[in-house]
Amino acid sequence: MVPSKFRFDNQVAIVTGAGAGLGRAYAVLLAAHGAKVVVNDVGGTQGDKPRPADQVVLEIRAQGGVAVPNYDSVVDGAHPPYSYRNPTYSNHIQLMMLPRISRDQCGGDGYPSLWSRGHCGQQRWHPAGPSLPQDVSKRMGRREKRAPRRKYLHIFQQTYRKIILRPVGFAVTHAAWPYMRGQKYGRIVNITSVNGLYGQAGQANYAAAKAGMVGFTKALAKEGVRSNIKVNAVAPGAGSSMTATILPEVVVKQWKPEYVAPTIAFLCHESAPCTGAVFECGGGWTAQVQFTRSEGYFFDLEKPISIDAVADHWKDITDFANATNPELDEMTPQLKQIMSKI
Repeated sequence: MVPSKFRFDNQVAIVTGAGAGLGRAYAVLLAAHGAKVVVNDVGGTQGDKPRPADQVVLEIRAQGGVAVPNYDSVVDGAHPPYSYRNPTYSNHIQLMMLPRISRDQCGGDGYPSLWSRGHCGQQRWHPAGPSLPQDVSKRMGRREKRAPRRKYLHIFQQTYRKIILRPVGFAVTHAAWPYMRGQKYGRIVNITSVNGLYGQAGQANYAAAKAGMVGFTKALAKEGVRSNIKVNAVAPGAGSSMTATILPEVVVKQWKPEYVAPTIAFLCHESAPCTGAVFECGGGWTAQVQFTRSEGYFFDLEKPISIDAVADHWKDITDFANATNPELDEMTPQLKQIMSKI
């Protein structure tokens, strides 16, 4: 156990994807500060090695902590990891989401198979049968390629809506929410990504899912206010099996998950000062990310608003000299101004 004023005694933390990397770091730190941890990971055995969740549980117990493994899938609505209830535990207090799958593919080539598992929580979402690459390479000539691309653009749009409506972690949150609301307390930290915040070429599928997690977080934060449920999101950066494919080895080794875990744990604590907030964290650096809105321009509604008028006032529309933060101000001032003009 670690001596600290930030304790989680008699509280239960559910950490998804906790078999390695960032998730493992979260689970180990929370356990060291007194939390009883449900270590969730779907990974199976590899030869003589135990399952990843079992390995982390053994590590926590060896350090004097309390933990149990769980192997349920976070995208399976019938058996979310939150369904685990142990009579020796009190209440389920924290909840972490850690979908860790990232597969590069350009937006126009974002085939349904890449938009399903690990990205939108729809394990079997595949409305058009075989993936486009197989169809194109084996069955279609050059002229025939154009028609299926239009067809798949429609599927791309449908799948995007699925992502926004059911981000990874929806099933877990849906199962946990009634308990948190009933006990008038809960802390949820959703894991997003800088790819979702800013976009990344070649990762339209992953970026869309992670951007959806931000909206998911902000909506839950507003819903949880009356029940003392605080919901925040963190875009972590650390060396892991996923980032090892895109970062130099020396960076992966030095960019430790343990640098991220304290921020996650602080947002899980009862003293967490915010809800609906988004943070970037990695390499010893932590910062909050907020949306900023320009002052904008009100058009004269006595005249038709034309494309030319928009172009003429584009500098006014994009001038951030008197910018506001919509997360703090919300839409009330703007709505009042708009209504006064109508």
